[in-house]
Amino acid sequence: MVNLIRRFQKPLLMLVAAVTIVSFVIFFNIPGARGGGVRSDKIGTIYGRDFTRAQEEQASRRFEVCFALQMADLLFSLVGRQEMYMAFMRRNPTNEDVSNYVWNSLVLRHEAAELGAEPTETEIAQTIQEMPQFQTSGAFNYQTYAQFMQSTLATRGFTQHDFEEIVADQLRVGKVRSLLGSTVTPAPSEVRDQYVQGHQQTEVSLFRLKLEDFTNAVQVSDEDVAKAFEERKETLKTPEKRKVKVAAFTHAADAKPLTGPERAEASQRLSEQARKFAEAMEKPGSSFDAAAKAAQMNVVETPFFTEEDPPSELNKSDAAAKAAFALTPEHPTSDVVTSDNGYFVLQLVGTDPARPLTAEEAKPKLIEQLKQERGQEAMNLKATELRTKIDAELKAGKSFEEAAKTAGVTPEKLPAFSAIDRKPDAGPDLQMIQQRSVEMQEGDLSEFLPNGTGGLVFHIDKRLPIDEAAFEKDKAKVAAQLERMRAESVFQDWLRERRAAAKIHVGQT
Repeated sequence: MVNLIRRFQKPLLMLVAAVTIVSFVIFFNIPGARGGGVRSDKIGTIYGRDFTRAQEEQASRRFEVCFALQMADLLFSLVGRQEMYMAFMRRNPTNEDVSNYVWNSLVLRHEAAELGAEPTETEIAQTIQEMPQFQTSGAFNYQTYAQFMQSTLATRGFTQHDFEEIVADQLRVGKVRSLLGSTVTPAPSEVRDQYVQGHQQTEVSLFRLKLEDFTNAVQVSDEDVAKAFEERKETLKTPEKRKVKVAAFTHAADAKPLTGPERAEASQRLSEQARKFAEAMEKPGSSFDAAAKAAQMNVVETPFFTEEDPPSELNKSDAAAKAAFALTPEHPTSDVVTSDNGYFVLQLVGTDPARPLTAEEAKPKLIEQLKQERGQEAMNLKATELRTKIDAELKAGKSFEEAAKTAGVTPEKLPAFSAIDRKPDAGPDLQMIQQRSVEMQEGDLSEFLPNGTGGLVFHIDKRLPIDEAAFEKDKAKVAAQLERMRAESVFQDWLRERRAAAKIHVGQT
């Protein structure tokens, strides 16, 4: 069957081929790049066959393409929804994320072939044309796709065929999931239960305690401070501080923020620049300032800073601060460090080591610690006392409002909410109550729930009837969502089982 995308390839065939050849030369032959070029040494086995480092590196680069394009459905299925959600949030996957993708994609390809779940060329081409990353005004934009091939594929030594294989993996997931999910159609009662769980309105009352009220009441004597100092002096130290030189390969702060493929392409260029700079610093006798000058980069030097308080020169990046504190005089230059806005290469300039605090220096910190500890303990005891009193009054037939007033606290009633309500201005307490209330019944009283400023206890006053008309309108959509959830769950069980059957072994033996 004719591939619909390939018919557009000829006008740029020579250009893409040239960029690809150059990229292969650069990417695979620079000393130290990707661990020293392509190697074919065995790193493990799968289905009884050797798996080499070269194959692993190629699969890892496929992951990079998927991550750059945010191919969420494929990555959620092969790596894990929670894991990839966190990776997308911090824009930095873990080594375990990449490893899971590498092995699970191999399992997927093998098992999809066994099940006859292979996509056709037409399906692959149609999927590429429909990807939002390559759309302009609702239509496929071949120029955007061609630019992606040059900037993202060719720089990784990939061709259009390699990308089509990545898209084919996404289709394989869908086909296998459909085959496995053919028996997970939910019953009408299950659809209703799912709708009720998400949409039923709940009325809640609560009382709050403020930690500040309890810490303010704590009195700390000089004897208390002296005793605490003797008990804790081994841990009472000034924080270690570092000073580093910074070569920053970051997106321009004064430019319009890039999104989608444009940001991915710009990030890739910055990544390559940072990688080349880091490689230059691996050469014996290399100079950070000289390498920066050769790369036409400005070098800035930070003031001394703690790991918990990264400076503006590092864009307040926690990852960069962590990398700075991993440097030593023997290994003073970092690898490429990924941040939210680009990449850094760091070199250690100076260290201000931690030292023990004197009793006088430690006194303010110890007073604050003791006040917080004793205030927290007093608050927890008071919360237990109040909850016990209120629970007894509720069992005696009083309302929560009456029970709270009898116990001596001020009751508070929240506006009715459902589990799926999102009210950003309501603060973190509502989210905590939403999550906890799912497990509770009408009339239940929660345990004491600490928050950043104290804590609260809430009561489920009433579960309101659902809107039957709204349920009928949304019933089909809820059934489809429930079916997808179950199909994904079945797929994950299948993938774990098939991965075990693949007899994956990592290592030389």
